Amino acid sequence: MRKLLLQNFHDSHEEIVSLFQSHWNNDTENIPILLKALKSTPQYLQPEDFRYPYIRKIIYAIGAQPQPESLSALGDLASEAGDEKIKELALHQLKKRKKLGRWEYERNKQIRK
Repeated sequence: MRKLLLQNFHDSHEEIVSLFQSHWNNDTENIPILLKALKSTPQYLQPEDFRYPYIRKIIYAIGAQPQPESLSALGDLASEAGDEKIKELALHQLKKRKKLGRWEYERNKQIRK
């Protein structure tokens, strides 16, 4: 799925990213793949109405990966992002993950549903 996420011949990128957040969140090797996906948004997701929800999903998936690597990646993304919206999303996720921790955040999210 790591390779598939970076391919552009399909239209399942959002579903794949969701799987990285919910199921495939135990491997720090996912973080560079998710960062690459963030930098190479597929053409069909380029319109702003689609792009930022997709980017938000990627940033949440990065946050769901093992800490402290995920926190470091979010911090780097926030400091290096040239796009204010990406910076804002990364800082928001970083703040949540630092405050609640990786698993507390996921548990609280499930309780609210």
